[in-house]
Amino acid sequence: MAIDKQLPLVNGDSAPSGSPLPIDIEIEIPLAEGEMEFEETEQVIPFNENLADFLEQDVLQSLGSELVTLYEEDKESRKDWYESFSKGLDLLGINQEERTQPFQGASGVNHPILSEAVTQFQAQAYKELLPAGGPVQVQVVGAHNPEIVAQSTRVKEFMN
Repeated sequence: MAIDKQLPLVNGDSAPSGSPLPIDIEIEIPLAEGEMEFEETEQVIPFNENLADFLEQDVLQSLGSELVTLYEEDKESRKDWYESFSKGLDLLGINQEERTQPFQGASGVNHPILSEAVTQFQAQAYKELLPAGGPVQVQVVGAHNPEIVAQSTRVKEFMN
């Protein structure tokens, strides 16, 4: 159903929209016995200031303890990942060792190009060797009949 455009009134004006002008209304809520009214004072903090200087000590304490708790939970949740990551580095032969040559505390530099190449090759080969559809593909050679096609499909499903 189409909506017709508003028809003008006799003198050419359009009908009033029905929404009155905005009016400010102030409502006073009586306080219950024993309640106090607080005025909110807004403290202006400069843009580049340290917010910890403006917070109460108990708020800082609760934020700090919450942060430590969340850090420990995060560390615990990725414990398995970290162990497998460390094991992978050990298997690649990348390890951290204390050196005394040429001087005590010297850093040993091993160029990671070989381990990076091996890792990249493995990542690419994994997609080729184990595709999403399975590594085994079938193709009927010779005459096609429903029995042979069904057999090749069964072989493919069994092998994958």
